[in-house]
Amino acid sequence: MQIEIKYFGMAAQAVEKNNEQLNFDGDKTLAELENTLLARYAGLEKVPYKLAVNKKLIRDKNLLISEIDELAVLPPFAGG
Repeated sequence: MQIEIKYFGMAAQAVEKNNEQLNFDGDKTLAELENTLLARYAGLEKVPYKLAVNKKLIRDKNLLISEIDELAVLPPFAGG
């Protein structure tokens, strides 16, 4: 399975890239994918971020990620 990951703001600075594609064997939950990113990029755990799947912020870390999903690592933001 191949997942497209996009990084924005401080997250992009922490991982030193704006996007990447990662390959995984089998299904992964959002929590498993996040743990993979944190293990890969030590600087990521030092910055605040939110995760979005297909342009929607996700709180349920048990969500199964599929190959057609796009994951975004976003900086905190305020709306109004």
